[in-house]
Amino acid sequence: MADLQTSQPYLHRQLVSGKLGWGWKQAAKLITANFLLTAGFILLGAIAPILQVNLLELNIALLIFVAFGIVFSRNIAKSVLEACRQNLPYSFPQELVVGGAIFGLSFLVLLGIVSKQSETQILTSPVTIALIASWWVVLAALLIGVALWLWWWSSRGKIAPSKNEATASEHLNVITYSDQTVLISPTSLTQQPRQFNSAVVLVLSLFFWTMVDLPIGIKAILAIAIAASGLTGFSVWQIHLQPLQHILSLRFSGLWGLQANYTIDLRTFSRLAVVKMQESGGEISWMQLSGNDTEITLPTAITANYVKTNEEDEDELGKALREKIQLARHDTTRDSLGLVGVLLPQGAGILAGISLLAIGAASLFLLPLPERMLLEGAVILLGVCLLSPSIAWYALHLVAPNSLVPDTSRQVNHLQIWEIGAAFTLAAIVVPSSSQGTIVLPLLFLACAWLSFGVGACILTLTRRTPIVNKI
Repeated sequence: MADLQTSQPYLHRQLVSGKLGWGWKQAAKLITANFLLTAGFILLGAIAPILQVNLLELNIALLIFVAFGIVFSRNIAKSVLEACRQNLPYSFPQELVVGGAIFGLSFLVLLGIVSKQSETQILTSPVTIALIASWWVVLAALLIGVALWLWWWSSRGKIAPSKNEATASEHLNVITYSDQTVLISPTSLTQQPRQFNSAVVLVLSLFFWTMVDLPIGIKAILAIAIAASGLTGFSVWQIHLQPLQHILSLRFSGLWGLQANYTIDLRTFSRLAVVKMQESGGEISWMQLSGNDTEITLPTAITANYVKTNEEDEDELGKALREKIQLARHDTTRDSLGLVGVLLPQGAGILAGISLLAIGAASLFLLPLPERMLLEGAVILLGVCLLSPSIAWYALHLVAPNSLVPDTSRQVNHLQIWEIGAAFTLAAIVVPSSSQGTIVLPLLFLACAWLSFGVGACILTLTRRTPIVNKI
């Protein structure tokens, strides 16, 4: 996704008010702590197999790759720090994409070596297990290197934030540029740690699948639950306002099809309403753009933390939007019947997501699953993560047809992400089944259960990020 702050045609505009990276140093330190904890967890599970084998050649090769990983970590840390400073969606550097692809292919080769051995050899093959563990040690060294660079850079200069900076980091970041465009987003401290922690969690799901010794059903549910958490959590949001053109743009970043942009023409809207519904457990609020014949309910992902239900509290997001685009304030309370246009699509999305999660989780314990097929399972897990967002978008618009459709992305002449995911998943089921026909059903059951869980998690996420359109 092109960033909102430095992309054309806004390259030469000047900052008038606001600050890009409130809390970026604190965000970098939180990311550092998470990377170190994750690396420690990986080392805790990966060092033992290597020490058990204790081969001189393996130890020397491991030290070389660890040193290379620490050196390579500097460029990664620099890109992470830049995203924190600018408070932008993370853009993967080309060298990281190429290096990650090579690193991942080598990991699949190691898993393939395990898959070629007989069951008895797998259980008595400490060298092969040590090779896989070494791959994880190199990844842990890379995370440690990134964490150390982040800690060093973020600790230079003024360490303790000023009182104003600490207070500002807890609120929305509102930036005004010389061309009168306005950018509204959470601060770097609020959303950047979640973005990078989710990326690490997504990779960590493979660790549970390949290194954790648990019953197959428990290991499968842990792997897909962790992967879904990382996939759906890797996101930041921004509101881009162009008052002169009367345009409001909502932008959500995300991996593999979870990103979405919504462009709303404000000329048909005259009010910004906070709509409340009193329930037995408390008060639920939504924020709506209201016109003569149309209402657009803004996504709860951006309003949940910034629309206050108490009268004495500041309606932070509403105040920022009203001041910048000059909409009248309108607060109202409705019953469930008056909010049926919002409750039905959101309820349908939540019900569909929870149902698919439950079906996927139950299937992993009730259906026969493939034992010790690490390579096939890893490929299926990757394929499911690539495929789930596209299916989730289709399912959401099926159960909630009044959800606002995202802006159409530019057409490109190459394979779509979901097509690659489908190819990976089918190949992981069909190829091994051609030589061992008895395993086709367990692999198919695993793929379907994981896909059900992944789609359910993505539907729940998209339900929170999608505006709802209603005709009055």
